[in-house]
Amino acid sequence: MHYRARVNLGLLLFIAVLSSACVTSPTRQLSSYAASQGFTEEVLASERFLHRIFSRSSDQSPDTHLNVYLEGDGIPWIARYYSTNDPTPRHPLMLRLMARDTANALYLGRPCYNGFSRSAACSKDLWTAARYSPIVVESLAQVLRSVINRQGIESVSLFGHSGGGTLAVLLASQIPQTDAVVTLAGNLNVQGWIAHHGYSPLYSSLDPVNQPPLKRAIRQYHFLGATDTNIPPDLTAPWVSQQVGAQGFIVDDADHSCCWLALWPRILNGVKRAANPAVQARPLEFPGRSITRIAKLQ
Repeated sequence: MHYRARVNLGLLLFIAVLSSACVTSPTRQLSSYAASQGFTEEVLASERFLHRIFSRSSDQSPDTHLNVYLEGDGIPWIARYYSTNDPTPRHPLMLRLMARDTANALYLGRPCYNGFSRSAACSKDLWTAARYSPIVVESLAQVLRSVINRQGIESVSLFGHSGGGTLAVLLASQIPQTDAVVTLAGNLNVQGWIAHHGYSPLYSSLDPVNQPPLKRAIRQYHFLGATDTNIPPDLTAPWVSQQVGAQGFIVDDADHSCCWLALWPRILNGVKRAANPAVQARPLEFPGRSITRIAKLQ
């Protein structure tokens, strides 16, 4: 009996050491991929938190427009009732999308993600119940404003996937230079999403459905996966229809994660061209209806 106890204790210690060794692995993978794409890595501070960012300048000089990429929620939970020690995404979709962008671009990491989950200012609430809280939004805004001021940026497009889409919408009203918001499978009806899955309420978080509509000058393009079981289009489509001038696109052969990489070049070109009415050829049409169905990605 004592022997078995010692074996179990040894096993638990091994698991603890292994888990500890893996804590920084997602951040190392993130940095390694960013370096392979020629991105510049920095750590910037808001008043309360550290943020890891990656950036790349466009070939145009000077470029006063900035595309800002906001990642999804990563891994807030490892099991029901058990939050993770490090929410950093293992498969950072938005960083891979940024690699396909030739414009002036910034990957804006969240507070307590990307290697900072154990910082003194961080708690698990900031990637669980408070993941979309005013504290998180304001910290992102402070860092983004510092980049805007440093680079002399005049206009900003905010791109976000899943929970990053939530933050893109919430951040848009805090950044006067915002001219476009693009979301992919965005969690834009947090209350509806919680009720749909039976999740615990995000008590400390903001919800786009409870916020004033974004101003008309901000172009909005919201892409929904027709087969997305995480955030079904029916949860988001009503909110899109109520936004002033917003357009929604339901993509038939896309779900929550697939196949945004394949569609991304068309989205980028479409957003850029839609900002310039003089350009006639548009790889991805943006018609006037609030919700449009895209039958195929190809």
